[in-house]
Amino acid sequence: MNTTIEQTSATPILDLLQPLPMPDTERVNGRFALPFLAVVAAIVLTGNLPSLSIPLGFLLINFLTIGIHEFGHLIAGWSVSLRFKGVRIDPFRIRVDSGKWKFKIRPKLFWGFALMSLDRVRHVRRRLIICIAGGPAASILCGAAAAFAGEVSLARQYDSPWPTFLEFLGVWSFVIGCLGLFPYRVRGYASDGMLLRALLFWKPEATQLIASYALSAHKDKSLFPPDYFRRWFRLASVRTKLQDGNYSENWLAYEGTREHEVAAQFLERCLADSAQMDDDQRDKLIVEASVFTAWRRHDGVKAEAWLKRIQVPDRLHPLWQARVKIALLCAGKQFEKANAELNGALSLIREAPDSGQRQRFEAEWIAWGEQIRQRTPVEVT
Repeated sequence: MNTTIEQTSATPILDLLQPLPMPDTERVNGRFALPFLAVVAAIVLTGNLPSLSIPLGFLLINFLTIGIHEFGHLIAGWSVSLRFKGVRIDPFRIRVDSGKWKFKIRPKLFWGFALMSLDRVRHVRRRLIICIAGGPAASILCGAAAAFAGEVSLARQYDSPWPTFLEFLGVWSFVIGCLGLFPYRVRGYASDGMLLRALLFWKPEATQLIASYALSAHKDKSLFPPDYFRRWFRLASVRTKLQDGNYSENWLAYEGTREHEVAAQFLERCLADSAQMDDDQRDKLIVEASVFTAWRRHDGVKAEAWLKRIQVPDRLHPLWQARVKIALLCAGKQFEKANAELNGALSLIREAPDSGQRQRFEAEWIAWGEQIRQRTPVEVT
């Protein structure tokens, strides 16, 4: 019966019939880990324990290769003053989340990426090219150096396993570096070669990429972003070769749609694309799902269920917390309390420095107050 309901719902995630997609950093599919463990188990069961050095050695070589590649990105990014956000070198993940360092271990192999953001919006294209090219360059240079060191060591140490290890490390690192220069996409992520080609030769893709990084330079610095923030957001929302789904495009469509069910479908697409978001971004999207469910669908129970999915409620800005509270009060037909909360939020907005964004927010909240008053039942005396 649940399957039938899911098939008839145009927004199964928003309706809580399907779970919110798990973050990519948390998802485990065993695509590489299970075959690797099967090989190790087969070697152990056959009693050929010395052969364990082959899969374990490859695992170590692969880990070092990924580490060389990702640290190449980081070092190149630091050289042009980019800010560290996180790095993944399977099975380890390190990231900075709201000023706090977080470390995780996940049972994944053979994957890695480095996350960096801009410290300022200046010479963005040149700095991104240097950062992206740093990974393949590190892999190729270190691979060639390791292979050369292995050959030199092999000529001097016939009984040592290290020359062979260095040669395999060098060859594998060199191959990874060269493969990274080819343009392709995997799991929704563009390769270094595709990103470099976009920045060098593809204007729409380069504009989108630069705008996406420019947005990160102003993340959470103030209550309201600069007035040109929305223009960058529109540039980042253009559909290009770098991505299939487009969260920014769907979000702009959601914001600009007044018809409830059409807006619900765009919000559903945003929720479906949430796997690549960090915790703060997902929490804000969950808040929006809660507000939409309470305000537009008048369903306080499901809105409360969405609210419970927020990872760190205390990190939400008071204005976001106020939106949820007002929507839930309206769903419960407590309109007087909702108006009182909205007036408090308006005071908070008016305390911010004057800007186009602040004026737009103030106008939207005043309009929301008018809608709440229209919903308030008139007492007949």
